[in-house]
Amino acid sequence: LPPEHVQGALRANMQRLFSAYQPHREDPARLLALDVFNWEDVMVNSIYADGLQCLGKLCREAGYPFAEAAEFEHRGRRVLNALEEKCWD
Repeated sequence: LPPEHVQGALRANMQRLFSAYQPHREDPARLLALDVFNWEDVMVNSIYADGLQCLGKLCREAGYPFAEAAEFEHRGRRVLNALEEKCWD
């Protein structure tokens, strides 16, 4: 989107949201059910997945049992897979 069109597009999209939500402002549960605007914060779980992977590598380097290191790496992959499945368009 060219910079000169950003403000107009933003205003139009915000108006679309306001129009969709206006009739339901008194019912917060209904607002969520409308599914007009979806946003997922993935930062915490991304850091968690990376931390688990790093912990697995550290365990290997420090000479901990293979199963312990593998468990951390496995957990990291599970978190990453869940993030990708839920949040990737």
